Amino acid sequence: MESAREPRYDWYETDKHVVINIFVKNMKPDLVSVRFEPKSVHFTYKNESDENYELNIDLNGKISVADSSYRVLSVKAEVKMSKIVNYRWGKLKVSKTKGENGAAEQFVAVPLASVPSGDAEKSDKLPSFTTRINMKEVEETIKSLEEEEKNEGSVDRLFQDIYSKSSDEVRRAMNKSFQESNGTVLNTNWAEVKSKKVEMKAPESSEFKKW
Repeated sequence: MESAREPRYDWYETDKHVVINIFVKNMKPDLVSVRFEPKSVHFTYKNESDENYELNIDLNGKISVADSSYRVLSVKAEVKMSKIVNYRWGKLKVSKTKGENGAAEQFVAVPLASVPSGDAEKSDKLPSFTTRINMKEVEETIKSLEEEEKNEGSVDRLFQDIYSKSSDEVRRAMNKSFQESNGTVLNTNWAEVKSKKVEMKAPESSEFKKW
C-alpha cells in the first residue's frame, strides 16, 4: 500500500467562515473522513485502488467544531468551518517557529477590523498581524508572582503571631498606627502613638503626592 499523498486544495474565507476545497477525482463519500478540532482539520480519503490522500492543517484561528461540516462532490470535498470570532484570518495555516533560546513561541492571530461583505475584495489586500508570546517568559512571570504571594503570606502570619501574643496596649498601638498611616507604619509602642496621629510613611526612595 502506498503512503498517503497530500491532495491539491485551495481555500477562501469570509468574516464568519473559512472554506477549503480539496480536489480528488471521482471521490466516493463513504471513503472520505474529515475530523474537526478547535485549531485544526484533518482530511483522509482511502481509495479502493490503494491511492490514499491525507491533509492535516493547523489553522490560524479557532473554529466551532459543532458548526463545521463538509460535503463530497464528484471532483472535490468542500470543507466549511465556522469561526469562533468573526474576523479575517489573512492566512489559513498558523505559523510556528522557535525563539532564540530554543523555547517554543506561540503565534496568536490579532483580529482585523470587521469588513462588510461588500468590501471583501478590498479586505483581502489588508495585511494580517501576529503577536508573539514567549511561553517561557510567561512561566517565569507566573513563578515570580507565586513566590511574591508566598512571601506576603509569611509576613502576614508573622504579624498575626506578634498580635496574638502581645498585650492590650501593644495591640492598640499596632491597630492605631496601621489604620492612621494607611498601612505604611506598624508601631508597637502605645506611649509614642496614643496622643498623636501616625502619618503615612513612603517607602525609601519614593514620596507620596496629593492629587
